Amino acid sequence: MSSEEEMNEWLRLMNQLTGSEEELEEPTKPHFEHIWMVQALNKGLGSKVNILGQYRLCLTSKEITLLKVGDEGKNSELKFPVCC
Repeated sequence: MSSEEEMNEWLRLMNQLTGSEEELEEPTKPHFEHIWMVQALNKGLGSKVNILGQYRLCLTSKEITLLKVGDEGKNSELKFPVCC
């Protein structure tokens, strides 16, 4: 069973326990309010933490997420919480 299937099964079980009748048809995806294409250059922080290349900078009211363009691996997503 894949991790996505496991998550869907867990959500179904949680809905049953809470009495919710709502069925999950598709996996939930984050809703980003704004998305920009950015290029992380070999300067400062980008070179220190090895985040060079093209990213999608995705913004919500609670966090900033960098999604590596063309990379579907687990390390392709970096999240930064927004305070206040």
